Amino acid sequence: YRLVDTAELYANEHLVARGLALSGVHREGVFLVSKTGQWCPGWYPTSRGTLARGVCLDGFEETVAAVRASLVRLEVAYLDLFLLHWPMGRGGRQ
Repeated sequence: YRLVDTAELYANEHLVARGLALSGVHREGVFLVSKTGQWCPGWYPTSRGTLARGVCLDGFEETVAAVRASLVRLEVAYLDLFLLHWPMGRGGRQ
């Protein structure tokens, strides 16, 4: 069983595409996951007393565009799973 987990935020989808192409494994032989989201502005305190950054998302249209952009960067026709990477609104913690 082969699973590849990547994300827009990791900025490595083009590298994953290259790896898949070089592997010789057919697309159907890989469970491919990606996510959308960008770093939210600012930091917020966690329950552990540390600071963390959230991942912000835009609306429906922007999410559809993010799926399409991931498909292009990954050079594939489909994804097996597409996630909202730690979904928060642009306003931060909500």
